[in-house]
Amino acid sequence: MMEGTEGFGVWLGRQLRRRGMSQAEFAQQLGLTRAAVSAWVTGRARPRVDILARIAEILQTDVAALFTRDVDAGSTRPVAWYHRPAHRDGGREYANAAAFAVGSNLAALVKEVTQNSIDERLDPRRPVRVRFTAHELTGEYLNAFLTALKWGDLEPHFTAVEESGKKAGRVLAEGLRSLRDNSTLLLLRIDDYNASGLTGPEYGDGRYAAAVRRQFDSHKDNDESDGSYGLGTLWAASSLGMVLVNSTLSESHEGRTARRVVGRLDLPWHEAGGVAYAGPAWLGEPDSEKGYEGVSRSWWADERTVADLRLDRDSGDPGTSFLVVGARDAAGDASTPERMHEVLTCALSEQFPVAMSAGHSMAATLEASVRAMRNGESVIPEQRVNPHGRRSTQVHAPHLDGGEPVGATAPEERLLARQATLGLTSKSAQDLDRAVKLTRDSEADTINRAIRVYAYLMDVIEGGGSVHVRQTEGGDLETVRFL
Repeated sequence: MMEGTEGFGVWLGRQLRRRGMSQAEFAQQLGLTRAAVSAWVTGRARPRVDILARIAEILQTDVAALFTRDVDAGSTRPVAWYHRPAHRDGGREYANAAAFAVGSNLAALVKEVTQNSIDERLDPRRPVRVRFTAHELTGEYLNAFLTALKWGDLEPHFTAVEESGKKAGRVLAEGLRSLRDNSTLLLLRIDDYNASGLTGPEYGDGRYAAAVRRQFDSHKDNDESDGSYGLGTLWAASSLGMVLVNSTLSESHEGRTARRVVGRLDLPWHEAGGVAYAGPAWLGEPDSEKGYEGVSRSWWADERTVADLRLDRDSGDPGTSFLVVGARDAAGDASTPERMHEVLTCALSEQFPVAMSAGHSMAATLEASVRAMRNGESVIPEQRVNPHGRRSTQVHAPHLDGGEPVGATAPEERLLARQATLGLTSKSAQDLDRAVKLTRDSEADTINRAIRVYAYLMDVIEGGGSVHVRQTEGGDLETVRFL
């Protein structure tokens, strides 16, 4: 057996479940006893070579697949959307709670998703690589994507939510209006590499279930990790409430690691075709496992499928690709790939300068890049975010009435908060990062203190005084001059 290949018994058992075929029925078609098939499934025995061709025929595959076991055999269970039925107790959810908890603007998404990738870094000797792609689809490219997405199956559900008048319905209506009137769809894709990937079972505890099946479940391995709760910001950033996922796993699941694909749609409670639905829906292969019959689960997709869904990855390095369908920025007007590129770059530079910086004794933990595309063609080539480049920093500048020591933050000081956007040069950005590391204060607090110290020194100089420093013990006093 090849290293990392799924055992024959486990593989065969899944093929039978996918086909809805019992061991007894399979044995009957082979002219064998059920006990013989059971021995294969449990790993106690292997089928004879002379019977492999018949096994492949029944499973609608070739003999080679019985040895490689890197693909599932032919199945009559096509990929489809499964909509969760309404709760039997009458309970209803009319919105994605994560959207209210963490917000739906791009800055919040960048913070939560990137931190999650850092927390999931696999090889500590290398940085986790995170790439953001803003991609606009129009014309035939849009039509091909919607076909792969099985859009026609979703339209009755979208219409029901759109006509509900609820807040989630209004957001959805805006996204659908842009799609219908402008024939354009904006995608936001986030890829990470050198990360754990969405490992774990379909329904039990694990990274996969935390991200795809649940909300507010960070599933962190240690208490120091921050990250997001179930990556809810991804769905909140979609005007359609839809995210597609393709993960390369760091630990095999069902004997596989590559192209674990699933889609999740977060809609509010609604009725379509006279049937009530709880809201969430999943794109996947209908499950045949007892207790989950008909529920769409993740599937091991082929390369053509992930390409059609705009989910193909650059390499086999473990990690996950999330595709936000109908991307929006609730805080601004990032409605084009170019504008979204600008917002994403600024947010990464502002929020992760330390993680992207390497010191004398510490390697960078993050390598981030951003690109913009339109119909598969590059609009802005992939650019690595420079942590020391020009960036904007918002600060709350306090005006003081008292005479407290310079740089102090007295509880009784009267603050008249004012927001200011500061354009930092490369040198100033480096100095700010160094000051933050030394003081362990936030950027805003560091800038506030710097402003107050500067104002104090200028008052001294303007009043006819002078400022002197002694750089080393026993050294001469030197006069400080401001140019």
